[in-house]
Amino acid sequence: MELILRTERDTRKFRLLALLVAVAGMYLRQNRVDIWPAVYLAAAYLIYLTLFGPLVLPRVHSPSIVYGMTVVDAVALTVALRIAGGLDSALFILLPLFIIYYSIYLGYASSLFAATVFSLGYVGVYFWLGHQASAGPIIAVQVPFLYLLAVFSGHLAGRRLQERKEKEELQELIRLEKGAKSLIEVARGLTKSLELAETLTEVANTAPSLLGFNHSLVALMEDNDRLRAR
Repeated sequence: MELILRTERDTRKFRLLALLVAVAGMYLRQNRVDIWPAVYLAAAYLIYLTLFGPLVLPRVHSPSIVYGMTVVDAVALTVALRIAGGLDSALFILLPLFIIYYSIYLGYASSLFAATVFSLGYVGVYFWLGHQASAGPIIAVQVPFLYLLAVFSGHLAGRRLQERKEKEELQELIRLEKGAKSLIEVARGLTKSLELAETLTEVANTAPSLLGFNHSLVALMEDNDRLRAR
């Protein structure tokens, strides 16, 4: 889940850029676009981007949230295509970009899911606009293209995720090795002397490195039930 949080935060600029591209495209074709629905959609998506990352995502503890994010983006882009006037809109370029973007999260799983929901939205626009005769060949070419892109990007992202996992496992092994060495040092220190004071001093000196703390403190219970720091 930490990876998802970090990825969403690092790529938020990309999603804002996608929104900017969509707004610019609608502005250039404003004579063919219902401007107010476009403004409402852009404003709603901007609010979603602003609130979702900082407020919603940190409170979710399941990677499945990625699929919900994909559906929201697919619905938003489908409506944008409809407002822009059809399947020949330049907004189509955002579909493959979002598929590549979502492959970063979970590899094949998220990229193929993104290809599916965006393809459904793309085909949905076709029926929404009344079965445009010229759109059939477009769908026959572009939808398979989205799946091919999903497989390719999923493969690359899967390798990246595997490399990250191996790196984290290596770091964990290094941490365990350091912990084992610290335990050995503690054992050696405890066997140097049978004096209680020296033994406690050794424990206090080695505990921070062993447990990852900055400081350590040993307290002794005196006869009057008072703690005395050592």
